[in-house]
Amino acid sequence: MNMDYNELADLIFPNAKEIQYKLAAFSGILTQFAWGGMLIMLYTSFLNNGSANTYTIPQMCTYIWLHQAFLLIFSFSSVDKDVIEMCRTGGISIELVKPVSLYYIWHAKTLGKKIAAVSLRALPIFVICAMPFFNQYRLTAPVNFGAFILFLIIYLVFQPFFFFFCQITLLQQIRSSLISTED
Repeated sequence: MNMDYNELADLIFPNAKEIQYKLAAFSGILTQFAWGGMLIMLYTSFLNNGSANTYTIPQMCTYIWLHQAFLLIFSFSSVDKDVIEMCRTGGISIELVKPVSLYYIWHAKTLGKKIAAVSLRALPIFVICAMPFFNQYRLTAPVNFGAFILFLIIYLVFQPFFFFFCQITLLQQIRSSLISTED
């Protein structure tokens, strides 16, 4: 019986791909907590030193935990690799002939990926960081309901501008990939 390493690994670990994705998600969440903890320690030392005193420690911690929860939605590096590959290989011409708006399809695809990634990381951060054992380092609720509504309004107003800048980044990466293939 002649087995290669991949067949042997499939026999020993039949669900290796599922474990790989679960470990990647868990390590991403753990990384968010580690960076959040490091930032909290750094900024707490500044606040205790007196060199920066515009925020209280609970306000600063809430800001840091929200930043860690929504970090992936504001990343410009998550460009759709399929689009770049279609531009590189010329498959974009087939897509352009179809009577659909590619912008809205790509926009919905990017938005769906970002919402899925953020929800997988934000929900554990919200649940764990709101626990009372974090004391002053926990995630606190908004001051009142009006502040939360104001946050939602500002988010909904500026969200289209954010995705406009994401599309500009996408076009710049497509252009650079096309230029690199011509050389």
